[in-house]
Amino acid sequence: MRYENFEDPMGTIDKFHYGTHYSNSAGVMHYLIRVEPFTTLHIQLQSGKFDCADRQFHSIPATWQALMDNPYDVKELIPEFFYFPEFLENQNQFNLGRLQVSKELVNDTILPKWAKSAEDFIYKHRKALSLCEFLSSLTGSQLPFVMYGGWGQWPSSTGALYWQADLILCGEADGSSSVSDPEGPWSPSWDPVSPTSSRRNLSLDKNRCHTKYQPHTIHQKQDDQQRGHEHQQRREDRTGEPHPPRLSAEEAIQKQSKTDTSALNLFQHLPELKSFFIEGISDGIPLLKAIVPKNQSRSFMSQGSPELLVTVSMNYVIGTHGWLPYDRNISNYFTFIKDQTVTNPKTQRSMNSPFAPGLEVTSKLFVVSHDAKLLFTAGHWDNSIQVMSLTRGKIISHNIRHMDIVTCLATDYCGIHLISGSRDTTCMIWQIINQGSTPLGLASKPFQILYGHTDEVLSVGISTELDMAVSGSRDGTVIIHTIQKGQYMRTLRPPCESCLFLTIPNLAISWEGHIVIYSSIEEKTTLKDKNALHLFSINGKYLGSQDLKEQISDICVIGEHIVTGSLQGFLSIRDLHSLNLSITPLAMRLPIHCVCVTKEYSHILVGLEDGKLIVVGVGKPAEMRSGQLSRKLWGSSKRLSQISAGETEYNTQESK
Repeated sequence: MRYENFEDPMGTIDKFHYGTHYSNSAGVMHYLIRVEPFTTLHIQLQSGKFDCADRQFHSIPATWQALMDNPYDVKELIPEFFYFPEFLENQNQFNLGRLQVSKELVNDTILPKWAKSAEDFIYKHRKALSLCEFLSSLTGSQLPFVMYGGWGQWPSSTGALYWQADLILCGEADGSSSVSDPEGPWSPSWDPVSPTSSRRNLSLDKNRCHTKYQPHTIHQKQDDQQRGHEHQQRREDRTGEPHPPRLSAEEAIQKQSKTDTSALNLFQHLPELKSFFIEGISDGIPLLKAIVPKNQSRSFMSQGSPELLVTVSMNYVIGTHGWLPYDRNISNYFTFIKDQTVTNPKTQRSMNSPFAPGLEVTSKLFVVSHDAKLLFTAGHWDNSIQVMSLTRGKIISHNIRHMDIVTCLATDYCGIHLISGSRDTTCMIWQIINQGSTPLGLASKPFQILYGHTDEVLSVGISTELDMAVSGSRDGTVIIHTIQKGQYMRTLRPPCESCLFLTIPNLAISWEGHIVIYSSIEEKTTLKDKNALHLFSINGKYLGSQDLKEQISDICVIGEHIVTGSLQGFLSIRDLHSLNLSITPLAMRLPIHCVCVTKEYSHILVGLEDGKLIVVGVGKPAEMRSGQLSRKLWGSSKRLSQISAGETEYNTQESK
């Protein structure tokens, strides 16, 4: 209606659908009014006070209805609607006033009925964006209008009800655009407004093709620049090309399955998981660590050759095996090439430095560098962190800075920092020294020393991207520090009856900063209500708990899933946000000592009490070709007797 009814008597302003940019400063502050510094900016915009309560962002349903009914309200979603639940809560207790009719106090934002909490709203809202096929089908056609205001052709913008006022278009208010030759090939002869007006000149910009607004005086130009600053301007489309349509989920999976070098993501095929076992790594001796480092350097000539899978056994023997995930050229589920040195006492690589007496040796004491060249170990009797070269099989450095036994280690996703926890109640952050992209060891002194616990540290986690180091202790607390400054942020206390003694044996950090905590009550002798998983947000908000019937031995968080292994022999996959089981736990029949997800998310590696390595992956797709193992990928001359290719299925139905 606005476009049809608008007519400037002076003939200087074009018709338009939107008189302001859909993402201007006032609109952003409208949504983020409960969060500083936007609260202060909003007050400054409103002449030193909050706006009328009825005009505040107090209800998502009411805002939706206003956008549907009011043609002058063109506010659109901001990115915080997809990742930042705190902006919906009045955590700072600002006095935002009362609604005039209902006298209701404006406090936390009223959510839709389908959202249980602000976190649940953000999670479901993001899920809808990523999974809704209807939205995916519109992305390619709507993105040009949202980003650039159209393809620069007036009929298409008006047809899509997306024509914007002159001052919103790129370069109009600041005068940065230049006037092209009116006789050029992009002359907009179809423009319905006469170009002879004294305040208008033809713009022949290929990306806009509209008539250019020219102010009369310097004062008008300054006013226009101020309006452009307040109402914002759209960016300029420099491509001139249509945005490609987004693939549907089914199309994406089909495309992935047809790619020769890609492996299926097991988290997208949870009902189809199968388990296989590999013997001969450490028969009868618990397997403490099994991992495929994610950034192994590879030359152009070695593309397609096996990567290294590193194992550590309870007898401290280290293996570097060959590993290839399942792909289209192989008829098997995976390819595992055993390191023959692990079974030969003369060629075995092992850690000679003894561990502290009475210390429980677990996977938390071992960290492998991302390029599979170094092994960091803790738990030694001399309070050291030792660095071993996996290629030479020798200890290359000792780092002794803790005052007591080092009980746990963890590295970040980037491979830049290592964090250690100790019985001396402190944590230390170490820089991993790199030469180019190759790690050489640890710095001689820790980068940060973190304090706060009153008992020994049992678990640690670190995220350099989020600048957070997290530690769990026998005192039942989880403390968060920053990495760069070593600043204390907050202490988390999982819910527990005050009379019981809670410990934190394990924790993990998600990519978005969610903290998953495994707690155990030592006084209880039965498994009922003794163990639990807890979830906290990156800002320390408690989000929920789930009681467990088993004792967790290892845990990792991948995307929106939690993978856990237990001493009762169950491998479980849970949803990160609800903590509910995604599938029925897989019974491994023996205690699990370690779990690890490969970098392609194609397999889960599980180390068992009897030394077997269990490989869990997606069942063989129907379109896979049958036949013999293809060896052309790495040109190996090894005998097939040395290669395990996932042909021995592990029975997970029986329980011990």
